[in-house]
Amino acid sequence: MRYGFAVVGGDGRMARLAALLRAGGRSAARFPGAPPPGTEADFVILPLPLTSREGFLNAPEAEAPVPLGRLFASLGGARAVFAGRVDAASRALAREAGVELLDYYEREELAVLNAAATAEGALALAMRETAGTLCRSRALIAGFGRIGRLLALRLRALGAEVTAAARSPADRAWAEAFGCRAAELTELPALARESDIVFNTVPAPVFTEPVLASLPDGTPLIDLASRPGGTDFEAAAKLGKRAIHALSLPGEAAPEAAGAAIGRAVLGMLAERGDAP
Repeated sequence: MRYGFAVVGGDGRMARLAALLRAGGRSAARFPGAPPPGTEADFVILPLPLTSREGFLNAPEAEAPVPLGRLFASLGGARAVFAGRVDAASRALAREAGVELLDYYEREELAVLNAAATAEGALALAMRETAGTLCRSRALIAGFGRIGRLLALRLRALGAEVTAAARSPADRAWAEAFGCRAAELTELPALARESDIVFNTVPAPVFTEPVLASLPDGTPLIDLASRPGGTDFEAAAKLGKRAIHALSLPGEAAPEAAGAAIGRAVLGMLAERGDAP
């Protein structure tokens, strides 16, 4: 059977995306794993992120693992294939299969909306993980990109005292402009020692064993960075620290909004290509 859109893999965001496409009058089918043989589509939308481990589709609801090479080989009839946060190895597999793979996560509007959903999900998680309130709490954010900035805005609106540690002088200036205390990443051990809750957005090893050792027992560290994150989780377990790798928060906290944001980005890319369905 042929569809206008095949939405393949991923979590609740992708299920909501398929429903929204159908609600907009488009032909769309949702496949938690690999589409069955004989399925054809003009456009294929793969998840964000594309893969949870190298060489395999991010498909937590699939009955069996989906090798990317095999999936791409079955998509040769599609006019375009979209995915989010595409790594070099996956792009090479797509090229070998003759598939044009377009990364919708490169769209700024999607990155911003995804960051907003991540920040809201991080706040909900923080509220569950702390015994007190965020109001008047001392919150530390490592990194001050999109997620860090949107998280800082929300924490400050709830009355938290926010410190942002960033490597870039420009990011530290943004932190000050947002009303936060700004610091360098080299200050993390001292900053962690005085914090009630800690968030990491840096996709590099910044919360190493020496930094974690300074974190007070019971203080939650919520790592929002994509795999492998910025935390030494083995060291955290050894030290008895509460380190949580909070991945795919948009899919948990706001699947409908996150799915709509992916759809908006994909349809925008199609319109710019003059290939609107």
